Amino acid sequence: MKECSRCKRMLPSDSFGQNKTLKSGLRSRCKECTSAYYSKRTTRYTREASQKYKRFHPYSSWSVHTISSHKVRGFEVLISTPELASKAKQAYCCAICGCELDWTPLKGKPQDNSPSLDRINNLAVMTLENTQIVCRFCNTKKSKQTMEELVTWCKRVIENRSK
Repeated sequence: MKECSRCKRMLPSDSFGQNKTLKSGLRSRCKECTSAYYSKRTTRYTREASQKYKRFHPYSSWSVHTISSHKVRGFEVLISTPELASKAKQAYCCAICGCELDWTPLKGKPQDNSPSLDRINNLAVMTLENTQIVCRFCNTKKSKQTMEELVTWCKRVIENRSK
């Protein structure tokens, strides 16, 4: 029997991991406490590292997330992360409305000027030639419409508002 230095419980020797550098040959914390410690530490470290990466590499992190989310939703994606990140670095403003895109990492709900990947032809696979980077607001409004259908809809809205 040995006492865990963390939880202070008296436990059998097989509840402790081995540590050949100690006289007893056993770790001072039980396996359960050791597991909890490393799990918490790894989670915090991973989260902090991810946030730091997003801050210093906004285009790459956006590209990884965007490609992954499109694949999960069943789209055929023929764009690599570096190709999309390169395209993103050149996109300072929305390809539809011209507003400045906000590439800062999100902490919560996306903003209207957050970047979003739009398929120009919704029936085709995702390639560099068939995509454009637009603001979230425009991509939401465009939805599955073609640009011509979106423009027609906007004209109808303007005509209706001017009556």
